[in-house]
Amino acid sequence: MKNFVLLIDTSTKVGMCALAEKLNYDYKVVAQEYVSAELSHSEKMFNAIKDIIDNNNINFEDIKQLVYCSGPGSFTGLRISYSAIKGFFVAKGIQHKGVSTLKALVKSYEGDTKDKIICAVIKSGKEDVFAYAELNGKELIKEACYPVQDIIKEKNFLCVGDAPFCKDLKVSARGMLSVLEEAPLDGINYLKASYAEKRRTS
Repeated sequence: MKNFVLLIDTSTKVGMCALAEKLNYDYKVVAQEYVSAELSHSEKMFNAIKDIIDNNNINFEDIKQLVYCSGPGSFTGLRISYSAIKGFFVAKGIQHKGVSTLKALVKSYEGDTKDKIICAVIKSGKEDVFAYAELNGKELIKEACYPVQDIIKEKNFLCVGDAPFCKDLKVSARGMLSVLEEAPLDGINYLKASYAEKRRTS
């Protein structure tokens, strides 16, 4: 019996959907497609999901798990992912997990990471960014919202993401799968609170 995982990310302006096959204790990425649609994720992402399933000649019954980026990121984008996940769950009862966008972004970096501080950065506003950093696979700075200057001043950080001072990088299927096992099982109505909002009210 085939065992496929459908991966979805709509947390930033460039969305991604992918299909991976679970083989024993590992995953093989079968297909991956990016959707540049900052204002129309809902339409283009659902079309991309349909295309990626049809083009790889699988049945929806072969999909045993749904994985999505649960933020931080665009609130509108995150709602689109949750809408898709909720629809698939209600219709098919498929197991689903949310993974951190920032952690998946760090794992999406394919360069040499030995003794390098890899810092994932996502734009939050003019003065703030969402950030998370690892050194040799271990958390160095906690996933949170930081003043942009606090991240820029760290000259030893290799920053990846969508901020102007970063090496441009998008979340990949491989990156999402790399943090999948540490992710808790999310409820379909769960929505991660805004980091910026937490900072404003603290």
